[in-house]
Amino acid sequence: MNAYKMITGTLFILTGAIFLSAQYISSAILSTSHTFWSNTAPLHDLGNAGYILLTLSIASFLIGALFIASAAGNRFEH
Repeated sequence: MNAYKMITGTLFILTGAIFLSAQYISSAILSTSHTFWSNTAPLHDLGNAGYILLTLSIASFLIGALFIASAAGNRFEH
């Protein structure tokens, strides 16, 4: 049962990484329409890419960490 929790936790962390990279990819796509460039343009586009991807990635990382911590905790009990 611990192996399934570890695999599930790893998949949640992988999903979180995909969500986080999707935010940066969306920001890069949004920045292609700029006719000018400034130092704050990437940060502005990162905010426009959506906070839902950031929220989903943080939630996935936390859920994955909880699954892995639960599996590691059960390993030491037996």
